Amino acid sequence: MAKSKGERFPSDLAISETDFRRLQSLLADARTTEKDFSDALEVLLRSEDRGRNETLERLIQSLGSGVDEKYRWINEQPEKRAALFRLYTGDKLIQLSRKVLVDETSTKMLLSSAVKYLASKDKQSGQLLERLANHKDEDVSMAAILALARVEPGSAAVKAILDKPKKTDHENDWAAAVRVAIEVAKPMGLRIFDEDRNLDERRALAAKALQSAIDRDFVFRLSSSISEHSAASLYISSRKNYSTLYGVSTDIILGSSSGAINELIRLGGPKSEAL
Repeated sequence: MAKSKGERFPSDLAISETDFRRLQSLLADARTTEKDFSDALEVLLRSEDRGRNETLERLIQSLGSGVDEKYRWINEQPEKRAALFRLYTGDKLIQLSRKVLVDETSTKMLLSSAVKYLASKDKQSGQLLERLANHKDEDVSMAAILALARVEPGSAAVKAILDKPKKTDHENDWAAAVRVAIEVAKPMGLRIFDEDRNLDERRALAAKALQSAIDRDFVFRLSSSISEHSAASLYISSRKNYSTLYGVSTDIILGSSSGAINELIRLGGPKSEAL
């Protein structure tokens, strides 16, 4: 089921109680491969029983912490802990993810997955993310900055990325600024009905960064490929170097960042050239 996931992966997957228990046993077994661990976890989290069965939540917390003697093996398998952060959508791993960020022994994969988890769950993680924004590994540093764009869009690290291409005029820096702007534009809410009081400011800041890239002659390009599971990806490129593509999130046109485009159009006003 997990291996054939895609557009047709149901959000309320029905599995038997026996299979529900068997998959939990698979998670708790140190001998399970990382791929099978991830697939089993994803099926369990998508199952309709998840909301009624608290044992899964308790198991995820126990596995994540690795404190209980029978789960200590996970401390030697960081890729599985990373899978927990990557797939789990609840808020029970916030404290654990903060510990991962300050643990100097955390692997790159584990750090990045914990950072991305905090981006949508923890409004209080700004200080930890600011520190990681200067990490020696560029991938970890950028993950922290993208998370900061969600948690604290006005942070110095986010501002530095948005302003950098105006000084360097390097295409890589323009692409990074657009990626960060897309994250800035997303509303920050811990629960579905939370209201982000800073949403207008977020969209205005993101729209300004997008406009700067457009003024620099960057264009957005949508590429689609039709297969068993259709896929679409969004890129930007400069007109003078049209063959070099930089991938960006489709959230700017199809997802929670699209409000920045609405703001961009509003600022353009009635001028046909701007539109």
